[in-house]
Amino acid sequence: FIKAYDMRPVAFDVYRRSSERFANNDRTIDSCIILESLFVPPNERSKKSFILYGLNSNKVALSASEIRLNEDKLTLDFNLKENKKFIDSFSINIIAEYVIADIIGAMQIAKKLDISWPIIKLGISKIKPVPHRLEPRYDKEKDIVFIDDTFNTNPEGIKEAVSLLSKFKNRRKIYITPGMAETGEANRKIHLEIADYLSKVADLIVLIDTSSSRFIKEGLIKNNFQDDKIKIYRHQQDVYDDLNHWSKRGDVI
Repeated sequence: FIKAYDMRPVAFDVYRRSSERFANNDRTIDSCIILESLFVPPNERSKKSFILYGLNSNKVALSASEIRLNEDKLTLDFNLKENKKFIDSFSINIIAEYVIADIIGAMQIAKKLDISWPIIKLGISKIKPVPHRLEPRYDKEKDIVFIDDTFNTNPEGIKEAVSLLSKFKNRRKIYITPGMAETGEANRKIHLEIADYLSKVADLIVLIDTSSSRFIKEGLIKNNFQDDKIKIYRHQQDVYDDLNHWSKRGDVI
């Protein structure tokens, strides 16, 4: 903070960019406001307004409520409120809940640019999932929902994926993973935590044998997860080759 005070323009720029990027957290917003009050003289403070957005903040004008997964259409439905007053409902072609915060941020910017509400809604209706990031695919012939999350490389992303899996109430829930690479000294701790999440949600867990997935198995056993509900394969291709033997209609994988 002392260094920041001696470099007020830099501190202010860091504060401003951090606020814009991470404003979906009340604590971050408060920290940015405090940083400005401490280190930026009133005459140097930004004359521009801030756009605050997010799912878990009490300081945002637009907010989402009643967020729900539509298992049949593979969409997320939610109500939009402005200052806690209902203004519209939405159904988006993405099942990753974190995306709603970004959509709300985009709405705020569009409103600032005086874009009409019908055009905003049209834009939102055209949003598509990011490839390999909780990307759903429905196999109609097999009645199986596949969720491609192969670009997920961090513990928070794993939590999001398991949370999404838990929202499927009418399907057998299967999770396939080799664990995460490059987790360093925290490898065992992280994968024991992943096992804890999975043990409460998944009906069947398929592990690709790695040093990380062995910790997941250890954690599953500690959480009294049934051993016959754990499948282990040496290679990823082996999982694909054997998929038809253990998957069945009504699964979400």
